[in-house]
Amino acid sequence: MTKADNKSTRDKTTPKANTGAGSRENAGPGFAVAALDMSWRLAVVVLLPIYGGYNLDKYFDILPVLTVVGLLVALVGSMLVIKKQLDMIGPSFGPGGKK
Repeated sequence: MTKADNKSTRDKTTPKANTGAGSRENAGPGFAVAALDMSWRLAVVVLLPIYGGYNLDKYFDILPVLTVVGLLVALVGSMLVIKKQLDMIGPSFGPGGKK
C-alpha cells in the first residue's frame, strides 16, 4: 500500500467536524442579528398595548379594563412575533440546520 492509498483511506474514515450553519461554533452574527431583531419587535408589541391600555383606562376612568385588553393584545402579538421569527430563522439555526 502506498502513501497515497493510505491517505485516501484515512480521509474516508475520519469524521469531519460539524461546521455548518447549525453548529454553535459557527452561529456567528446572523443569530445575534436575529435575536436583536426579535427583541425590539417584542418590546414594541408588548409595551405599546399595555401602556396605551393603561393611559386609556386613566382617561376614561375604567381602570383596569383596557389595561387587561392591552395585556391580551400584547400576549397574542408576542406569540405572533416569536412564531414569525422562528419560521424565518428556524431552519438555519436549529438542529440539522443548513450545512
